[in-house]
Amino acid sequence: FERRRKLELCAEREIGMAEEEAAVVLFVNRKSGGLRGEKVYAEFEPLLKGRCFFMNDGPEKGLDECMRILNESKAYREKLEEFERRHAEARGGGERGEAQTEFFSTEEVLRVICAGGDGTVSWILSAMDAYEPLPKCARIPVAHLPLGTGNDFARATGWGGGYDGGRAAQVIQHVLRSRAQRLDRWKLLLKTQSNGETKALFFQNYCSFGADAAAAYGFHTAREQNPHLFTSRTKNKFYYMREGTKVTFSKNGGPIHKTMAVHATARGVQFTPTLGARTQSLLILNVPSYMGGADLWGQRGETLRGQPFLRSAPGGGGGVNARPEGFKPQSIGDGLLEGVHMQGLAHTGGALVLRYTGRRAWQADTIHIDGTRPRWFAQVDGEPFVIEDPKGFSADIVLSSVACVLVKNTR
Repeated sequence: FERRRKLELCAEREIGMAEEEAAVVLFVNRKSGGLRGEKVYAEFEPLLKGRCFFMNDGPEKGLDECMRILNESKAYREKLEEFERRHAEARGGGERGEAQTEFFSTEEVLRVICAGGDGTVSWILSAMDAYEPLPKCARIPVAHLPLGTGNDFARATGWGGGYDGGRAAQVIQHVLRSRAQRLDRWKLLLKTQSNGETKALFFQNYCSFGADAAAAYGFHTAREQNPHLFTSRTKNKFYYMREGTKVTFSKNGGPIHKTMAVHATARGVQFTPTLGARTQSLLILNVPSYMGGADLWGQRGETLRGQPFLRSAPGGGGGVNARPEGFKPQSIGDGLLEGVHMQGLAHTGGALVLRYTGRRAWQADTIHIDGTRPRWFAQVDGEPFVIEDPKGFSADIVLSSVACVLVKNTR
């Protein structure tokens, strides 16, 4: 206990020194992780002293505190004035219909910790986008303290798969030492073909169509009906594979290459990627983590056909739309999405348990999808749903906005 307290006091002294340069504000989802948000709030409040806020009470109070900190900072005001001089039209968001991709980060003045699941991160980033006092050209960098189930965003940015408490001072130190990076946020516009109804969804991790989404839908439904059975990540993987087996032997599985067409654009070049005859799921990725840590694109290379424990070269040459060994490295802020094909639920299960990758297909910045089946399963950032229409659906995916996030330094 004495040794741990000495480490805490040392950490507090370092935090106090760093706070002269950057303040830290905590946003907590009270309901995340079986109400663990309450414990996180109690743990961080003595260190952050009035700068902890529950998202469930509305984000405005916390954002007002963020804005107060910024407005009192001479460095922030000077940076804003300099940016506006150089980008006279930045506050208007550029041309109509385009996402504003130029911004400056407040990392030297203010950093935010978001404690919750992937949905909580999306919540706070959307709230920042809609908060009028914050200039459109300014981005407050956000670190994800993972309290949810999958925590794919936290895994992708180096903050791990879950926070169990007891390390508040160390977390704050890591936040102050982390690096800011651009994050692309995407809009999925769904349209049913019979009546033309449209629905806009937003994501920053991934979206998918086909058998994997059907398994996720079954898993989600079973967990809502019997939450007491889903008490660990290991059990969750078992139940997911069970749902995958059900899908494999039902009409919700099977190849999709005859009932789905994809059209894409990459850096102004249009192309029509083909779906392989064995493809049962199309996944569109923005981060290198899927359903709790699976790296489907393959940062260390794609697993080889027939030899799943061997990998191809990681890539990096050849540019966009090249062969697998020539694709660009995956990034959360390069304006590109990665298209991956999964060949059935056994393939997906291998990715979750044995760390196989998917089949790399393409990289693109705008995507159009047509599906002709009357019933499709889809998911957006781990939230599955059903698309039902006699004539099928169409979907358009475009860049919606850009945010600033904090990536943990591993050194």
